Amino acid sequence: MEYGFERRSIIAVPGFCHNLADAYQRLKMMKGEVRIPPAFKSIIHGHSKDSPLVGAVDMKLNKIRHTLTQESPYQQNLIIEWSNLKCFKVEDFYINPSYLGRMVIRPGGLRWLDWWSGIMRGRIPGVDEVSRLIEETQDIDLDLFDRGELRRIVQGLRYHVMGPSECMDFVSKIKNIIPNSRLHILITNATNAKVIDIIESNPDFFDIENIIRIDKIVKEEEEREIYEVADGRINYFHFNAQNIAELSRTLYEQTGIQAAH
Repeated sequence: MEYGFERRSIIAVPGFCHNLADAYQRLKMMKGEVRIPPAFKSIIHGHSKDSPLVGAVDMKLNKIRHTLTQESPYQQNLIIEWSNLKCFKVEDFYINPSYLGRMVIRPGGLRWLDWWSGIMRGRIPGVDEVSRLIEETQDIDLDLFDRGELRRIVQGLRYHVMGPSECMDFVSKIKNIIPNSRLHILITNATNAKVIDIIESNPDFFDIENIIRIDKIVKEEEEREIYEVADGRINYFHFNAQNIAELSRTLYEQTGIQAAH
């Protein structure tokens, strides 16, 4: 998600969003309308809750909140990546399954993997299963999560796949939360085909001119220069930092977004 008035006024907040619900929550954080409890900061921002990166999140969000209130000589552009429809929520907060997997599920071992598989099938763990998981934390770093926080995650995690109407509802919410901006939806090569189908099936709702498709901007023969390559395979989730500036210039030129953003 990118939002700013000047090229040098980037304020980086750790974590990333891949669906509309995550993006809306992040915007509400920027507006000061939601605060993330310490128990869930690690699985939203991707670092220990005691990390300086996470410790500075509230301060950075305050800076962004101040920026949003300033008048700008440029048109305001809000760019949101939308690559999948899967939502993971603990209590009232959308969390990042990549961070949950790295920090909790894989270190927890087979019993935690079984719990995760059940969540993906819609199964809610019983009291006995929750107790066993909290007692058998294996290699989970208890400096990241105490047992009370793990219990909240185990009991509260829910999963669902967003449908077209829910997606369009979130797009409307995103437009309303920052009403004076021009919303651009960024579609990457890693985007789920169902996302593209929802957009193409609802042309009266989605402004196609504001849909940015990387696969239309980056030619196939340029992919190995734009994306990271490991063991001969292209990783569409990570851009090559050395060439990202060239992609940015191309993106700005082809979309009409002012390069100061």
